[in-house]
Amino acid sequence: MIQVIDLSGFKERRISRSGLRELLDGLELLPCIRSLNLSNNGITDDFDKEILALFDLTKIKAINLSFNNMKALALQIGKKMRDEVSHITWLDMTMNDFDNET
Repeated sequence: MIQVIDLSGFKERRISRSGLRELLDGLELLPCIRSLNLSNNGITDDFDKEILALFDLTKIKAINLSFNNMKALALQIGKKMRDEVSHITWLDMTMNDFDNET
């Protein structure tokens, strides 16, 4: 049974919003998934719907979004974690490039 998915390091290829939507659909079918690594993928504020939807999947306990380009989205995630989410036990958003809009 798959418990961890690591899709990190696709910054140069640019992960797409449609790809993230397909990932969300696939995660629904994995009963034992607990951890998701999307670090260093060039994720920006444009991915807000898809990334915020990850936090609604209560079976996921750990999410790595480090080394992405999120500013407003990082603030939205913080608000969601504070107000709505209690199942996430580990979240990494370190070194998000808040000043680089690439």
